[in-house]
Amino acid sequence: MTQKILVVDDEEHIVNLLVKALDTKDTEAKGVLSAEDAMTYVKNNDVDLVITDISMPGMQGTELFFKLKEQNPFIQVIMMTAYPTLENITMMLEGGAGDFLIKPFEINQVRKVVNENFARIGRWKNLRKEWLQYKQSGDKNHG
Repeated sequence: MTQKILVVDDEEHIVNLLVKALDTKDTEAKGVLSAEDAMTYVKNNDVDLVITDISMPGMQGTELFFKLKEQNPFIQVIMMTAYPTLENITMMLEGGAGDFLIKPFEINQVRKVVNENFARIGRWKNLRKEWLQYKQSGDKNHG
């Protein structure tokens, strides 16, 4: 099953770099240049993981993060910024961000963080599947 990543940044060269680095036979990576475009894309496509810049014109990455989590609590969101603040890091991690990347970053670091997040998604999907099986077997026993 192909894992799907959306990269969001107003800097086109960052989007292109990450899409090229993360698009593999097992992972489909797409990119958009604004949080508004990201919301539209996620509404119309299955996305497992979003990597978004915090500082962008229009809707900020922090607002995008909370809107994405509201729409799909299971979506993983990795925040990136060139200007980290303790307030942003704390707010995003407490809100359930998958991780933080500080620009400039190494591509291998990005791949490592992405793989960790995909492992988390896999664990959650397995737990959900087990829970549904348990619930169905419980319903049969009590039906």
